[in-house]
Amino acid sequence: MRTTTAILALLLFSLTGLQLAAQTEPAGQTGQTSQDGNTAVPAKPHNNNLPSIKPVLNYFPGHGDDGQAVKPLFPSRSEKNRKNMLEFRSEEEMNAADHSLVINAEGTIAERTRFADLDFDAAPGNPWAMQEAVCPALPRHIIVQFTRNRGKGDVSVFTAVIPRDPDGRIRIIPVEKRGYSLFSPAPVNAITISVFNRIRAEEKATVQPDWLTLGLCYASMAGARPKADLIATDTYSDPMPEGRPATLVMETNGTAKIIFVDMAALPVPMEWTMNFDKHGRLLKAVHHKAVILKPSKRTQQITDLK
Repeated sequence: MRTTTAILALLLFSLTGLQLAAQTEPAGQTGQTSQDGNTAVPAKPHNNNLPSIKPVLNYFPGHGDDGQAVKPLFPSRSEKNRKNMLEFRSEEEMNAADHSLVINAEGTIAERTRFADLDFDAAPGNPWAMQEAVCPALPRHIIVQFTRNRGKGDVSVFTAVIPRDPDGRIRIIPVEKRGYSLFSPAPVNAITISVFNRIRAEEKATVQPDWLTLGLCYASMAGARPKADLIATDTYSDPMPEGRPATLVMETNGTAKIIFVDMAALPVPMEWTMNFDKHGRLLKAVHHKAVILKPSKRTQQITDLK
């Protein structure tokens, strides 16, 4: 019995010694042997009070996956510097320079709309009406919507993007022919997205434009006359927006998403979502019926607490 107790005590003492050795000489800090194989080189001192912690990256808007700061794709602007709608000018309201650009481009416009069978140069008794979308985000181009209305269900629309540079390329975006979309709907069409990216590259802007204005310009290229609601500046006196307020979503990897509701769309307001890569190129556009809230009248109640 005494022999068994002694053996157990010896084993316990040996295990305790191993545990102490493991604590004072952790993995990666053991002693090393010198080159001659005889003299032991002591391990570097180790602070047992500082645990080894793997660095954790901070993920929040403005920082990428590598933890480095990401330059915002669109600059931050105050609400008062944003327009919630574009200015549209009829042919009579266009300034002389812009009207001259359109007149000089008519031959090219007629040639390129012929591929979409839009008959731009036909029907002299029922001409095409034009209106210019004044787009501050694309100052080196003018956006002109052409519409021919032959009655209910027989409306044709296309957009011409005309560069101010005489050596630039005129581009056509078909919207609808006699009430029908020629391809997929213009707001989500690859043609519209491609033209938008090309003219933005040709702009060679040194400063990114206001994100909401840029989104409205894209909508105008797709044939809309957009008007977006912003968050009320004074929540007590200003009316609350019926649709979703215009929103810019910045992702941690530098990409961005612009969301707004076109309250001027007919027959119902439409919500737009535009996804941009970190270089500012439009990747995808989504366009669908918006959810509208009818705001109730604000009331104020005073309670006398005694």
